[in-house]
Amino acid sequence: MLLQYHKITVNDTNRIPLLTIVSFEFILLVFELVAFLATFLNVARFQFHFNLKLICAYAFIAYWFDIIARSIIMGFEIGVVRLDDDVIDEESLKLPWNYSNYSFIILLCCSVYRVSFMFLICSLTLLLAVERYFATIWVSTYETKKHKWISLLLVGSNILAGITSSLIFHYGTELLFNKILAIFLGLCLNIISIVLFITLYSLNKANMEFCQTREITQSYTLSLRFQLNENLKIMKWLKNCIVVVTCFNTILAGFLIISNHEYLKDNYPVMVKYCHALMNLGIAIYAQVTFFVVTLADRNFRTYFLRFKVIRFFTKPFFGRIFPDDFRSKKMLSTSEETNFYFAKLSSQWDDQMMRNMGLNQRKKGFMFF
Repeated sequence: MLLQYHKITVNDTNRIPLLTIVSFEFILLVFELVAFLATFLNVARFQFHFNLKLICAYAFIAYWFDIIARSIIMGFEIGVVRLDDDVIDEESLKLPWNYSNYSFIILLCCSVYRVSFMFLICSLTLLLAVERYFATIWVSTYETKKHKWISLLLVGSNILAGITSSLIFHYGTELLFNKILAIFLGLCLNIISIVLFITLYSLNKANMEFCQTREITQSYTLSLRFQLNENLKIMKWLKNCIVVVTCFNTILAGFLIISNHEYLKDNYPVMVKYCHALMNLGIAIYAQVTFFVVTLADRNFRTYFLRFKVIRFFTKPFFGRIFPDDFRSKKMLSTSEETNFYFAKLSSQWDDQMMRNMGLNQRKKGFMFF
């Protein structure tokens, strides 16, 4: 059984370096536990389509529970919760319904959930790509109709596939090749997502260019342009997330293979423990970097996300000096004030254009009179 658990014993010669890595990971997890929970509570206020918000909320909730699962496993690893190796070996030989040690059951559940979350990491970009696919083919009605079944189907199938893959990963100890193949297939999902995103972005861009050449008298042209432009903006924003996810998944996949290789466990136990510790720290850093990239990498969406006090509070200590103008406190206008400001600005632009046209007509008349 491949539990995501490597015990750090008192007699371990590498105890101090390993505990240092675990300590850094724990600090990040505590920060993310609060930050991600606070951000999740504000997801409902985000002005995105229902399906996109539901997928993002699913990712937030999944990682929040993964933090709890990893914290429990960490307690077993450093000895806060005691569980002898003999007990693990004995319980591992039993069938699941014959398990009797509650500590082992808790450890197993946390490990199974953690591996299923790793499957989510590999497939999240594909979920977003499929959601954007439906936003592309149903561009004319996607904002007016929620199409809830799309996100429910994607999230439900991801949960089912993740749990199934995790159980196979844990109980198929003799099928190492299959595990490597499964990890490789997980990375392939990222490549498929990238290709799908590029294709959809090109399709939306081509439709946008075609729409701009049509007769303006058609009543639906403006609405179609707006939705195509929204698709392009969101996909350009998500592209940053895809790049980060693909890079981290590739690196962490290597650590995952090494830390679960039976031959390496027997012959290079120190290397395996370090790879396991670095993989867990990498996942914590991964989540942190992804959070910052999603909220701050794109200028338009950075301005939007920083309107939320929770996000400003957690990002300002790290990026306040990098984006001083965006983090500077600004007077927030009400909806009516924003509407009045917009139409006043539009009116002034219209007046300026009218004055320029009048001046041009007067010069033409003067020229004709001359």
